[in-house]
Amino acid sequence: MQTPARPIPASAPPPVPPDAGPRGGLWRLEADRAVAVDPDYDSSATVLVPTEQVLLSVVSLPLPNRTKRLAALPFALEEQIAEPIDAVHIALGDAAGDGRWLAAVVRHTVMRDWLARAAAAGLGNAAFVPDALTLPVPDDGRWTVAAADGRVLVRTHDGGGFALAEAAFDAAWQAAGQPGIDRAAAGGGVTAPALDLRQGAYAAARTGLPGWARRLAIIVGVGAAAHLLIAGADLIALKRTAAAARAETAALIQGRAPGAAPTDDLIAQASALLPAGGNTAPGRALPLFARLGQALAPVKNAATIETVVLDEAAGTVTLGVAAGDPAKLAAVSAALADAGLKAAPGGVTQEGGRMLATVTLSAEGAGGGR
Repeated sequence: MQTPARPIPASAPPPVPPDAGPRGGLWRLEADRAVAVDPDYDSSATVLVPTEQVLLSVVSLPLPNRTKRLAALPFALEEQIAEPIDAVHIALGDAAGDGRWLAAVVRHTVMRDWLARAAAAGLGNAAFVPDALTLPVPDDGRWTVAAADGRVLVRTHDGGGFALAEAAFDAAWQAAGQPGIDRAAAGGGVTAPALDLRQGAYAAARTGLPGWARRLAIIVGVGAAAHLLIAGADLIALKRTAAAARAETAALIQGRAPGAAPTDDLIAQASALLPAGGNTAPGRALPLFARLGQALAPVKNAATIETVVLDEAAGTVTLGVAAGDPAKLAAVSAALADAGLKAAPGGVTQEGGRMLATVTLSAEGAGGGR
C-alpha cells in the first residue's frame, strides 16, 4: 500500500523591504542584483546563497584544533563529492556535538560567480550563508521546513540542511522515514550563522565585528575589568559583577560552541571565539578592551586597575593603575607591550603608600604581540 504524501506546510515569505543600497544588512542574490531582505540585520553584511548549489554535510572530525580539522576535511567528504576535489571549495562550520562538524562544499565556479555579483552590489566583504541555515535546528526525528517560490528549505536535527524543488519534497520526506515537520518562514536571518562560505582563498577582508561578537567582546572586557578591579571596599560588589560576567560569558560560549566545557580561563576561551572582524566596524577601542584580560593576567598581583575608560571616538582605552612602587607600574606597561598593546603613560601621583598612574592604549598603536 502506498503511503500518502505529507503536504508541504505553507509558509509565506517575509516582506522584502525596498532596496536600500548595499550598506550592510541581510541580502540575497538574484539574477543581476542584490535584494535586501533585512537592511537592519544586527550583524555583518550577509548574503544568503541558494542551498541547492551547496552540499551541507555533518562529518566526524574528532581532532583537537581547527587546523587539523581543516586538513582532514577533504578526506572526510571525499565519498560525498562526485567531482575532482580541486574543482570544489570546502568550508568548515560549527561543531555539531560528539566530535562532528558542519561542513559545506560548493564549486569554485559558483563561488567566483557569487563573489563577482556581490562585489558589483557593493557587498564584496559580505558573509555567504546557505539559506537553509537560517532555519532553526529541530529536535531529533524532525525537520524544520520553509516553502516559498516553488522551493523548499529543510534544516535537519543534526544541524545540516538542504533545499529542493517543491515537487520533489514528498519523495525526499518519505525516503527519510517521514520525519516530523516544524514550519518556519523562509529567508530569516541569524546573528551567528553556523557556517560562512567565505573561508580560505575566499575569505573576506573584515574591518569590524558582527553583532554577536561585539556583545561577547564587551562581556569579555567587562569580565576582565571586574576581576582586575577587585579591591578594598568594593570587593563584594565587584565579585558579584565578575560572577555575573562569567555566567553570561559561559552561556555565550555554549551558544557559539555547543558541547564546549567552560574552562578556568573563560576570558581566553571567549576571546578565541571572536572573529578577526566583520563588515561593519563597531569602533576602534572595543578590540583593545576585549584584549585587556589576557594582557594584564601576568601582573594581576602586581597592580590594581581602578578605572577603565573606553573612548570609541578617539579609539582609546584609558586605565587608572595603582601599585605599591614604580617597578610594579613598569611591570604593567611591560605586560601591555608584550601583548602588542602600545601604552602611552600619563601622570603619576602618590597617595599614601600607593603610586597612581594613568595609561592610555591607542588603537593605532595596537599590534599583534611579540
